[in-house]
Amino acid sequence: MSSLSPASQLILKHLSDNIDKHTLIVDPLEVQDINHPSFAECTLWSFREISATQDKQVIWPQTPEFSQFTKIIVFFPKAKEKAVWLLSMLAQHSSKDTLIYLVGENRSGIKTCQKLLTNQLSNLQKLASGKHCLLYQGLPNGNSPLPTDFVFKNYEIEQKSIKVASLPGVFSHGELDKGTELLLNNLPENISGKILDFACGCGVIGSFIRKYYTDTQLSFCDIDALAIEATKQTLNCNNLAGQTYLSNGLQKISSKYHYIFTNPPFHTGLKIDYYISEAFIKACGKQLESSGKLYLVANRFLKYPQILQNHFDLVEVIAEDNKFKLYCAYNR
Repeated sequence: MSSLSPASQLILKHLSDNIDKHTLIVDPLEVQDINHPSFAECTLWSFREISATQDKQVIWPQTPEFSQFTKIIVFFPKAKEKAVWLLSMLAQHSSKDTLIYLVGENRSGIKTCQKLLTNQLSNLQKLASGKHCLLYQGLPNGNSPLPTDFVFKNYEIEQKSIKVASLPGVFSHGELDKGTELLLNNLPENISGKILDFACGCGVIGSFIRKYYTDTQLSFCDIDALAIEATKQTLNCNNLAGQTYLSNGLQKISSKYHYIFTNPPFHTGLKIDYYISEAFIKACGKQLESSGKLYLVANRFLKYPQILQNHFDLVEVIAEDNKFKLYCAYNR
């Protein structure tokens, strides 16, 4: 059990006798949780591209057949708007007797669920606590508003004349991130060829490049299915075209690129995690043309200089402010 996340350990301590083929597991972030034998009979509904051993994995926007489940275990999302939408959908598609469990770390925002989800769940009560996590149990609320789909939050970066469509839980939701702004203000003078926007979020970086550097072919990549949907909508809003990939790192990318631009994630859930970014940086050598360059913006405190120097001949700081640094990495 030690290989499981604290949230999953809490689940198994209190629900292990009830977990079976009629259980739906919603969006765990830890790979060891997804592939643990205790959940082998369950169906996994994921919003991320993660390698799962079970064949009953459904990745959003596909949805499972909800009628077959008597229990639904939801790993509470950090974004409250996403939690409301997700639980509204689950409440509408579940029977009145379906048990819905919420689990999450104390600092994840789960403590707010009883006030936040009054329209989605009834009889929502704390079932257990431990491992710095909380476990709640509730029932679908028949009064829950019917969700047809996510409502995109649209905003415009006026100084860049770019329209952005964002979704809850996706990076740069509702406003432009300051690190991305630093990158956009310090792009190379001339950009051409095949470009990849890695960990694209809402697709802001690639959409801007495609709009103002017309001799480019854009690809977008993200592990999050919601990010890919937001990117597609951002492209539509700006009458732009680009190829999108739902991919864990660069696993599904076969092309070579002249430039890769990224504001990479450094969290898995609530903890700092360099794994995705380090694996990506290492893989860039195979994905960049011989003269290709990687532009990466990140918080100043993150340990990217050493990681970049481990895999590239030259690493330069192109721009910085009191919070972010923009690096350019390439080989001789």
